[in-house]
Amino acid sequence: MGIAFPRQRGWALAMLLAAALALRPGPAVALDSEEQVAFDSINAYRAQYGLPALVLSPTLTAAAAAYSRSMADNNFFSHIGLDGSTLRSRVQAAGYLYNTWLGENLAAGRSLGLEAFHQWQLSPPHNANMLSARWQSIGIARAYNPASRYHWYWVMVLGGIAEAREDRQMAWQDQPAT
Repeated sequence: MGIAFPRQRGWALAMLLAAALALRPGPAVALDSEEQVAFDSINAYRAQYGLPALVLSPTLTAAAAAYSRSMADNNFFSHIGLDGSTLRSRVQAAGYLYNTWLGENLAAGRSLGLEAFHQWQLSPPHNANMLSARWQSIGIARAYNPASRYHWYWVMVLGGIAEAREDRQMAWQDQPAT
């Protein structure tokens, strides 16, 4: 007959909860089929150079989706938003608050993920971004507007911290002491 001490039971429950949170997948990111092709192509390309796969970030994807939509809706193509926003201000507005490296690749006029990937691959600075070892996470999105100059607008946002891993670590640290 064992005796369970309340403090130990609470500690064990906290440990089990923390372990469950650590194993829980991050928030789902719904890419369309062409965005998925671009994402998969980038990771396959990185693997050819011995680089780790990038983690798909819900927050960076939200930032990419909002900015691709802004460019399509407002018929412009630039790393600086019409409102003066920068990559850092856009990802912070989306909730990616880490003090880390950030990168952004834009493409326009391509509807297919493989076309956007090849456009980035053929541009030395964009290619270097895709092959940089400093990145751990990525967000990717495209937007369409038939009334705009390029019709299709792609945004890839790269981050130096994989938030899924950080969120699990924070979930562990944020457990109440019992």
